[in-house]
Amino acid sequence: MATVAVMLIFFSIIYFSVKGKNVESNRFIPFGEDGCLFEVKIRLKGDEGEDIKSSFAQMGITNEKERQDILRSNTWIYGQDLDEDFMCTMKLVRNKFLSFYSKYEWGSRDLLEKILGIEYIRLPKV
Repeated sequence: MATVAVMLIFFSIIYFSVKGKNVESNRFIPFGEDGCLFEVKIRLKGDEGEDIKSSFAQMGITNEKERQDILRSNTWIYGQDLDEDFMCTMKLVRNKFLSFYSKYEWGSRDLLEKILGIEYIRLPKV
């Protein structure tokens, strides 16, 4: 029980110390307890690069240099809410919080690939 209380205090301190800080840009982005900086809903395009561009466009960021700056310390991940119109939530997550998202957790892109057999175009690993 004491461990849970200490963890809650720790995460509260982190949350309130970084909430609303910008992400290498001039925009303030809400900060979630799971490391999620921003969430948008997009229609999947079958191409990871295009999905990321759409996600940034939903945020109002169209400048490629600004996108690359943000992606140095953050990653877009696919939500698990794929619907019949191929819409899903994309989350911009700080890289240091990626461990909160299990590698065994399937996102909408994975569902398309593994269940429907649709081959997704992926960005090269850096």
